Amino acid sequence: MICFFNTTKAWGGGEKWHFEIAERMHANGVPVMVVTNKKSVLFEKVNAAGIPCHQIKISNLSFLNPAKILQLKSFFREHGIKTLVMNLPSDLKSAGIAARLADVERIIYR
Repeated sequence: MICFFNTTKAWGGGEKWHFEIAERMHANGVPVMVVTNKKSVLFEKVNAAGIPCHQIKISNLSFLNPAKILQLKSFFREHGIKTLVMNLPSDLKSAGIAARLADVERIIYR
């Protein structure tokens, strides 16, 4: 499964890219999951499109929280995430570390 991880609340180019690619892949039968921030514009669009989604709050200092890292590690393992795609530094610091610990095969920071 491919996980698109973007936890910003705002809508911009990166969020548009995550949504469009996830939507196309989902429509073509590729198993995808989108992780968004609670109350984000991306969540609203992903949810309306019927794409599997998970909400989580990540801050710039979440990488210092061992419980948050372990929560993400468990999430990646439970959902069989093989590829993780991120584009925010705060996401990379937290989800990137957790993905590495969960043995995610491909960790992509774009």
